[in-house]
Amino acid sequence: MSNHDPRTHLGRPWRARSWLVPLEAWALAAIAAWAVHEARAGGILTVPAGVLAAAGLVVTVVLAAAGIAVAAGDDFTGEIRAVLSGSGLLIGGWLTVVVATDSAWTLLGMFSAVVFGATSALAYCWARHEQRAYEKAGGSAAARRAAERAAAEAAAAVAEPEPEPLTPEQIEAERWERLLTRAGAAGVEYIDRYASKAGPVIHLRLPEDGSITYTSLVGLLDKLEVAVPSQLREFRGIRPAALRFKKARTASGQEITTEVYLHIDVRDILKKVVKLPDDHGPLSVYTALPFGELVDTGETLYLTLCEIHVMIVGQTGQGKSNLLHVLIHQLSRCEDAVLWVYDGKGGRTVRPWLRPWLRRMKNPVTGMPLDRPIFDWVAINRIEAERMFAAAIAAATSRPGLNDYGSKWRATPESPAIFVIADELSQATGNHVGPSYGDDTAVTSAQLDKLITQGVSLGRSEAVWWWTANQRNTVTMGASGDAQSQFGGRIVLPVETADEARSMLAKSGPEAAHLAGRLTSPGSIVVQGFGLPGYELAKLCFAGDDDDLMQVTEKAVLWHTQYRPALDDATAAELAPYGYADRWTDPDRTAWMYGRKPSGPLLRYDVPAKPGQAIPTTPAAGGTATITRKSAADVLGLPPAAAGNPWGRQPATPAPADTAGAAELAPDEAAQWEEIARQYEANGPEPDDDTTAPPPVPEPTATAVPVQPGPRRRADYRRARPLMVESLNKAGAAGMMAVDMYRALSDKHEAPARTNMYDWMARLVADGYAVQPSGATNGRYYHPHHWKG
Repeated sequence: MSNHDPRTHLGRPWRARSWLVPLEAWALAAIAAWAVHEARAGGILTVPAGVLAAAGLVVTVVLAAAGIAVAAGDDFTGEIRAVLSGSGLLIGGWLTVVVATDSAWTLLGMFSAVVFGATSALAYCWARHEQRAYEKAGGSAAARRAAERAAAEAAAAVAEPEPEPLTPEQIEAERWERLLTRAGAAGVEYIDRYASKAGPVIHLRLPEDGSITYTSLVGLLDKLEVAVPSQLREFRGIRPAALRFKKARTASGQEITTEVYLHIDVRDILKKVVKLPDDHGPLSVYTALPFGELVDTGETLYLTLCEIHVMIVGQTGQGKSNLLHVLIHQLSRCEDAVLWVYDGKGGRTVRPWLRPWLRRMKNPVTGMPLDRPIFDWVAINRIEAERMFAAAIAAATSRPGLNDYGSKWRATPESPAIFVIADELSQATGNHVGPSYGDDTAVTSAQLDKLITQGVSLGRSEAVWWWTANQRNTVTMGASGDAQSQFGGRIVLPVETADEARSMLAKSGPEAAHLAGRLTSPGSIVVQGFGLPGYELAKLCFAGDDDDLMQVTEKAVLWHTQYRPALDDATAAELAPYGYADRWTDPDRTAWMYGRKPSGPLLRYDVPAKPGQAIPTTPAAGGTATITRKSAADVLGLPPAAAGNPWGRQPATPAPADTAGAAELAPDEAAQWEEIARQYEANGPEPDDDTTAPPPVPEPTATAVPVQPGPRRRADYRRARPLMVESLNKAGAAGMMAVDMYRALSDKHEAPARTNMYDWMARLVADGYAVQPSGATNGRYYHPHHWKG
């Protein structure tokens, strides 16, 4: 556009010269007059002059009206309308005159055309200038509209600034909220997204009006499992059941009711093999122990095993035995727990753990053969299970009287907790079980179920904790409903149906149903209890199969045996009626460990243990049969015992005082004790102290008492008692003094502190395993079979 002729509302078919508009109109009028003149001269137009004048008047009116119409409205000034209409009148009038008189090409006609044309051009230039000034001042309606529009746009720009581009977090929030709305969870807000080892975790906030709850979200999981991979490209191809909702909690574990987490398990941890950690340091039952890997986060699953009874259910081949091996591996590291195991598989579970002890493998720390099994008690039949379960009840009922402080029994190395582990419990309590090993028919399933019910009711506060493993959670195969209600911990492995898995989980709901459907691979577990919030899905650690399992158990036994405590004396004393003392030495009860059969039917603990007693058994064809129970003396190869004393004869009358007995020590005995003290002062602490073995001592002189160094451990009267009885039996009629017994126990690394030796001898007499005729502490002691008093 030209700077000299800016655009106005006047139409202009030219480029710049606005003054040419009237001149062009006059030129057209001159051409029309010339055409009419030539037509009349040539005889072509024969119309009378009057008619031509009338036509010119019509043209004049039309041109004047057109000038007014073109410049009508508020967009034009009156000056421009006057000029345009006036120019139309001049052009029309001139054309009418010259056409009617045929004077267009006369001097007067041409002069008038030039004068009128110049006048019109000058007038148009002036009017156009005024029109431009009018428009610049905003007088036209279009200008006003444009100004109003510009003002409105400016105001809108100030009131509503142009939105900034969305951040990646805002885009993520929009797509998740849109997806949840389509799935039926309108109003749920996106908070944040976190990364875990298993996959992303979406943090969501529930609407404050309560229209969407945690339970309703769990019910939408089926829809979300379809919507998430189909609408979000990054999750295409994820496996079924990869989504799970969990309640949000504070750092202290308190539940946040308005927030939830959506876990998307991109990585399938349930297909992974989680190796059992190769850790063998000492632990406590009050320490959280590693058991597997959490599916939702990929973090280690830690379980605290104290003060809780636990029930395990899983089909055959789905990992129950492996779970028990992991449990035994971890508990055997605890310095404040002993393990009692009922193996309903006939010893299949416990044999790998007993093998190192049975083969007398050497402790890698002391270099000495293992002197005890990793378990404190093992049962593989219902007869022995009855003893064990009844003893567990006795321990639980006696402990409140042994400890008068606190509301619970606190497990320590000196007074450890008792873990009663029952594998394949259905073999003990199932309605389908018949006779198996020994005379199991003497104990019914109902009797064992009653013991378990009582045991779990009493044991939790007394550190007697039960673990049961079974294939199904039914009262016909497992514990009774009353007993199951006491199990605060539940571990579910793959079972036959999802409904059976849900029945195992207390307070099961939609979340439990969803998790039960994910138990598809061996070793996958759903855990409830143990102080965990809600349910946890995890993959269990794998202890190994066949040779690998043998290596794991062998290494664990060799290293963990040094941590194994002995049951405290007070509790052990309460278990005497149940055969606790000879649980490892009775040849009939332990025959299965050596691949042998017992010499006769196994006896229940409440059958009178009288030597020579006839026990009825199944009669042979065509007659009757009796089996005579062996006495303890028979088992040890001792002379026959007298009635009323399982070990031998007690003196019928008081024996004369031992001439060597006196309140003071005899000179020779005092000298021997001094020599023992001198050797231990030179070689290290007494055996009662928990230290490593001292270096070997020189060969003793003829008058010295030989003291064999060796691995030092805490002395235990019950463990040493069979050795003391055997030593007295070997001494024969000569008997032994306390210092002689000390020397014999030292050879076996079972000697107590020197100050406790006399107490041990007094206990041996009180238990009926020794005779001390003089009544003096420094007198001689005799085996009941060899006392001739």
